Formats: sequence, C-alpha cells, structure tokens
Amino acid sequence: MSNLLKHIEKSNEAFIEKIISIIIDNEEWIEALGITEDDLKRTEITTAIRNQLLNTEKAQAIESLLAYIISDHICDDAEIPLITHHISADIYTQTSALFVFKCSNLYFCHSIGVETTRIITRDPEDFCRNAAKTIIDYFELEKENLRDEWFEDSDMTNELTVNFDFTNIQQNP
Repeated sequence: MSNLLKHIEKSNEAFIEKIISIIIDNEEWIEALGITEDDLKRTEITTAIRNQLLNTEKAQAIESLLAYIISDHICDDAEIPLITHHISADIYTQTSALFVFKCSNLYFCHSIGVETTRIITRDPEDFCRNAAKTIIDYFELEKENLRDEWFEDSDMTNELTVNFDFTNIQQNP
C-alpha cells in the first residue's frame, strides 16, 4: 500500500467523525443514507451513520453527502483535506482543497477551488497527484501575483497547508 493510501486510511476516521458531528441531527441526511427507525432501535445513531458511510452500496448517497459536507461545512477545514490553499487580497478570496474519503475499496475524491472535480475510484493516486499539483501551482502563481505593487497596501493572505507530502508520491509509469 502506498504512503498516500496509508495516509488516507489513517485520516479517514477523523473525516467520519466530522461527518457524523455535522449530520447527526439532520433527518434528511439520515434518511438519504437509508437509516430507518428500526435501525435506530437496534443501534446508536453514530454507529448507524458509520455503518452506512462504509457501505459501498450507498455510494451515490455518500457522494451527495460529501459534496454537501465539503461545500457547506468543511471547505475551510485545515485538518481533513490532503492539501489546502487559501488566497485573500482585498475583496478577493479563494479556497482550493483536496478531500479524499475512503469507503471500503472506493475512494471519493473531491478537488474544490477554481474548478471543482469529483470522482469515485479504486485508485485515487493519479487524481490526487494532479489535483495537488494544480493547487500548488496556483499557490505559486498567486505568490508571484501578490508581489505586484498594486497589492502593496492590501491585507493579503496566501497560505498553503499540506497534510500529505505529494513530493514523494511516485507517478505511475
């Protein structure tokens, strides 16, 4: 197993806990995951949510849930994404990030930012490498742009947060 896949597997528990904390009281998402009243009579709600988040038969519901969670709740999270770039100058603000959620042998990959791309795959490495490169390249571009004298009196931020070091991930031949 590659270092990237090990990292995703290790960090997946924090992702699951974050999802549970966000939807635990949301009846629509509980229902969308297929959790019934009978399920809740047999087990705790957190266990029922966790079981459905790890059920590949719920892939479409999980994909929709992740899109909602990422865009509305954890877009600016610093711990869950593999890599995040935040740029802010005057009234312009942009956040780019790469999120990967593991469900059994499926990886739900979400790259948000200038463009948003989502895939469900069994091998996320190429997608992750390409998304991370795009985010890093955009960070470098903005670093150059912010050197322009036009921004010298601006309150600016250009931060790159890396939770996985993509420089050591090997490209497939």
